Amino acid sequence: MGVNRQGVGRASLLGMAASICAGIGGGSILYAVTFAHVNNASRDTSSIQWLPYETVVGNMMIVGKEVLAILGGLPSGGSGLLSVAGLYGTLRLIVAIILVRLIVRSVATSAGKPGEAVRPLAVYGSVALLPVGFLQVATTIPNLSDAVNSSRYLVPSLLIMAIVALAAPIDMRRRPIEFIAVSAVFAGLLTSAYPTFVKSDTLSYVYWGRQKSPGGDLPDLARYLQDNGLKYGYATYWDAGSLSVLSDEHVLVRQITLDGPVPMPMRFL
Repeated sequence: MGVNRQGVGRASLLGMAASICAGIGGGSILYAVTFAHVNNASRDTSSIQWLPYETVVGNMMIVGKEVLAILGGLPSGGSGLLSVAGLYGTLRLIVAIILVRLIVRSVATSAGKPGEAVRPLAVYGSVALLPVGFLQVATTIPNLSDAVNSSRYLVPSLLIMAIVALAAPIDMRRRPIEFIAVSAVFAGLLTSAYPTFVKSDTLSYVYWGRQKSPGGDLPDLARYLQDNGLKYGYATYWDAGSLSVLSDEHVLVRQITLDGPVPMPMRFL
């Protein structure tokens, strides 16, 4: 009795896609029910709007910048092309472009082959990327004026698909070019991991290329407040929650806004 493997594979693919879509639909319903019973600022995700066509087209280009930022290939403006930083930035840009090419090819081939070990990852990463990418370019949910910060929404899908691209075994003799490409990607990612980590540290004076002096030491401030018996107070949004958590809630600091003449609670996120 013969088995149509292509038909079975297609049914399996449709089943996986349907389960993911069902999860998205169920999550959307739970979100709507929860959202109706919480305090939330009247901006950002609570007032989603469609973008005009011209903005959507422009956002498509910004998504490319987000992908390069995630993969460590976004060139640093202001560095000389033939300087050490400029040449290394060129290498990272090339590595990022190669990785994008490998991701597209590997995900496309793995998703259509029944029995591939990474096939579930390929399907999941692809389906998960579509709605996120659509919301990125067509709605006001992310603030694409800061592409690097907004790129975090794409990280899970791209990470999953990068695993698909780099997990397949490669025969160096049969496919030397692909072997060299994957080796270059690994070398680029390994050497760029630490510099990217340093640049993404908010207390670093080279935080994403913006020269700045390190800010206040919140752990020391939390200990100081606790040691001096200061157990309750108010602060702006980004400091209040941090001090409460760092003191294990021995010091409770509530977030307020100072926009008006009287401090008011800031109920946000």
